[in-house]
Amino acid sequence: MVKKFIKFFYFIMIFSLFTIDISAKTNMIVEKLNNIRGDFNDVKIYGSYAFAIDNKNLRVFNIQNISNPFEEGKVFTGHAGYKLEISNNYAYIAAGYDGLDIVDISSPSHPKKISHIDTEGFCIDSQAGGNLLYVANGYNGVKVYDISDPSSPRFLSSYQTLNFVMGLEVENNYLYIAEGNYGMEIVTITSKNALLKSGEYHDIGFARDIYVHNSIAYICDFDSGLQIVDVHSPAFPRKISQYQTSSNPIAVKIYGKYAYLAMGNGGMEIVDISDIKNPIQSSSYNPKDVDIKSGDINNGYAFIATDRGIFILESSKSFNPKFISSHGTSGFANKIVTKGSFAYVADGNGGFLIFNIADPKNLKVIGYYQSGAFINDFVIKGKYVYLAAGEAGMEILDISNPSKIKPISSYVTDSQVTSIDVQDNIAYLTKGPRGIESVSVKDPYNPVSIHSDVADDITLDIKVRGKYAYIAARKGGFQIFDISDPQVINRISKLKPNSAITSFKPKDKYAFLIDSGYGLIIADISDPKKIKVVSEYKNPNILNILVQDQYLYISDSKNNLEILSILDIKNPSLIKRFNQDMFSNLFDFTFDENDYLIAASGREGIKEIDLFSEIYPRYENNYNTLGYAQEMAINGRYGYIANGRYGLQIVDLLNPSSPFRKAIFKTDSGVNGVKVAGDYAYITKGDRGIEVVNIKDPAHPRSVAKYKTKGYAISLVISDSKAFIAENGNGVEIVDIKNPANPTFISNYKESNINALSVETSGNYLLVSNGKEGVLILNVSDAKHPKKVAAFTEGVSYVRDVFVKDDLAYIADMEKGIFILDIKDKNSPKLVRKLPIDTRAVNISVDNKYLYLTEATEGFKIFDLSNDKVIKNYENKESISGIKYGNYFYLCNGYNGIDIFKIANDDKIGNLIVNFFQNILDRLPSFEEEQKYKRELLFEGKSLASFAKTLFDSQEFRMRNLSNREFIYLAYRTLLDRQPENDEVEGWINRFERGTSRDEMLNDLMHSKDFENLAKRYGVKAL
Repeated sequence: MVKKFIKFFYFIMIFSLFTIDISAKTNMIVEKLNNIRGDFNDVKIYGSYAFAIDNKNLRVFNIQNISNPFEEGKVFTGHAGYKLEISNNYAYIAAGYDGLDIVDISSPSHPKKISHIDTEGFCIDSQAGGNLLYVANGYNGVKVYDISDPSSPRFLSSYQTLNFVMGLEVENNYLYIAEGNYGMEIVTITSKNALLKSGEYHDIGFARDIYVHNSIAYICDFDSGLQIVDVHSPAFPRKISQYQTSSNPIAVKIYGKYAYLAMGNGGMEIVDISDIKNPIQSSSYNPKDVDIKSGDINNGYAFIATDRGIFILESSKSFNPKFISSHGTSGFANKIVTKGSFAYVADGNGGFLIFNIADPKNLKVIGYYQSGAFINDFVIKGKYVYLAAGEAGMEILDISNPSKIKPISSYVTDSQVTSIDVQDNIAYLTKGPRGIESVSVKDPYNPVSIHSDVADDITLDIKVRGKYAYIAARKGGFQIFDISDPQVINRISKLKPNSAITSFKPKDKYAFLIDSGYGLIIADISDPKKIKVVSEYKNPNILNILVQDQYLYISDSKNNLEILSILDIKNPSLIKRFNQDMFSNLFDFTFDENDYLIAASGREGIKEIDLFSEIYPRYENNYNTLGYAQEMAINGRYGYIANGRYGLQIVDLLNPSSPFRKAIFKTDSGVNGVKVAGDYAYITKGDRGIEVVNIKDPAHPRSVAKYKTKGYAISLVISDSKAFIAENGNGVEIVDIKNPANPTFISNYKESNINALSVETSGNYLLVSNGKEGVLILNVSDAKHPKKVAAFTEGVSYVRDVFVKDDLAYIADMEKGIFILDIKDKNSPKLVRKLPIDTRAVNISVDNKYLYLTEATEGFKIFDLSNDKVIKNYENKESISGIKYGNYFYLCNGYNGIDIFKIANDDKIGNLIVNFFQNILDRLPSFEEEQKYKRELLFEGKSLASFAKTLFDSQEFRMRNLSNREFIYLAYRTLLDRQPENDEVEGWINRFERGTSRDEMLNDLMHSKDFENLAKRYGVKAL
């Protein structure tokens, strides 16, 4: 429970950043979404529900629609809950002198109190680990209960402390206890669950809370701040450093490289502990009039329990800007548009330029057109670009060959053209004091005037959407014109400015207006005849704006880049401001296909800036397996961990940032390897051979067979109803598993110098990591008579792992690094190249153009195989193996459990498929499912609508039994990539009541512009 309890300081941090000083050196961005009224002491997220305790109840809130949570269940406990722990469908409520309540939450709508423990002390905290529950019990120390049957918990043992237990933490086989002015005690948890004192640490004022990770203890010292203590040797804890807080801290949470310290009325401090010998303050926050007690995080959302309710916050992008490159121009770059690998730039008196931006570090001009005038604006339609060319009027260029721009015509106007937009073969021009003009460009070689209208002020900017034209007219303000008949253009509405409207950006039903000398105005233009001001944001120095997702990016003349949340459009909130030279003169900017911000910067030309430079990869979480995590297999939403003597552990990974234990399968010997095929997990157990486990119900795994191998089973691979087992000293054993309940020996390949460490299949061939003998290739088309066809030994020292992708084999050599072999001809493998780095390689996986390498005790590296460069190096004390799945990398760390990293994945189609599965089916796709739908969407012409319908029509989705309101939110989030407006929700509710079917709603959404844009963004067919 301590881990869960301590987590809330990270969530307090998230809450704090909602209003925190934007100069703080932190990189988490948040937005407030909603709140649930009440006085709550703790909250925990489990699946699609938020469980919260108050002074008498456990309350259950459905959070599937995050912007509209509702109470689904409630159980009266009669006790004031202090802390909440959830494990395996049970809630454990620490209730002070009233003991501990256990509630069955397997049916969230009907939670049921099933038992109560009289702890005979002040129960302040608990933590579940497998079938054990550790209870912090005040002056009565720590008690351990067997909760294999939660309805009848059984007392096992106790440990009498010398002072009041304030909090506890379990890591590996040790219990760490915070005991006020006594300090910290370290207790060994024996194999028989007895608690034996191992060490103590007294150099502390008052130990209020504790967090332990990788054998480093972070102790919250109420008297003197944060103490960092090395507990690798529990008998001799050693102080590493100390950080003095400004007030009295009461709890601590470690997340990534930061420590978050809560200090009651003194607020909170965030401490950078990337150098644990020298912790330094990152930022601080002093909340007002809100008693924040605890919290939890799920799928990017934070849930904060306070005396005023549960605040729901969204934690999103991580900003850490890094300058990438720039390229000067001869003129004044003032507008930029990107498409694919190209950037198109209006360069003022320097003409019109096309850049190749495929390599952001090496920007190249590939196309150039010199106009005789100043290029103010342009719009691209098909193979043509239309220039607003000042005194030269409108110029039209053919850019079908970007390296050879071809001018095809020009149209001279009666005044300077300042802005342009094109729709339905009609160009609309703003001409300063001469108003606007419509010009037919049906024949781009012969533009013809349709209508000209003199304005009442200087027109500067124009955007055309449907039958309306939207215009910025300086003192004349923001104006909307009806252009349904291009020959008769009539103004229908107008919004007066505070100062002068110079430009604007439309998005959905809103227009974001730059009011020069004043700031930003957000206007509702859903009714073009009646413009409504929704909100304002003051910044008199704005140069330009960009609206992207739920964020508004503002550049100004003071070298600032401001990032605002517009999730609540009526209350745009500043969440980050950067003041750096790299943000000077951003006259126009957008994001390119690399997610880099690319800007037109006046006399400086163009710039590339990485706003998210730290997210590849980003440490997400650590999952403590309690045992020795050696290998991991993933299938769908579940991870299966070979966990040493603790057996097989099954973990729910639907939200990788907050995994939770689903089940533990105990074995008769230590588990060192695991693979999953269908409804079965196949585990290797050394000299005990292999065991087959039925995992159809991941919460209740059961053994179906044990198979004694000829040698020591290290690892295996499953292919074509056969298990190929690497056996130390006994080669490779092949076993028939057509009937998983009855594995049958087929054959054994063995020779004097074989030392099989791992195996990998490639069609009818088997590649064996053979230690000092390199890589062995066997033909196993006749499984009864496997035959050696080749071996690769050139330059190798000790081959530990091999990974096969297409016709290439990637070899991990513990002393010589990484070899890449061409194995198209299995009889004659050829060395393609060796990656130019020496590393203690033990485990490899390859995805797209990236190679993920686990390095013995050094951590893991990510290689870009397109240039053989290391793009990220993560250092770690112990690394056994790793696995890439979806957008995450899971690193097995022995006794340190599993480290989880978020990977910035450029597999857009894979991301799309994962997103649809998570939204619609509430699970991750299997590897086979992901590959199947990738193939259909990319190569077989299947539409995104058809893919979505397949999931919506499935029995699996129907079994979710969503309400109409839940269905509406899910459909909008999935198909339109946005939340529905309240009036849209109520509109569909009414239509459902009148007989409209859900299929009709899906069909309507799939024919919308938003859905078309979603498909276009991923390069797939919409319908």
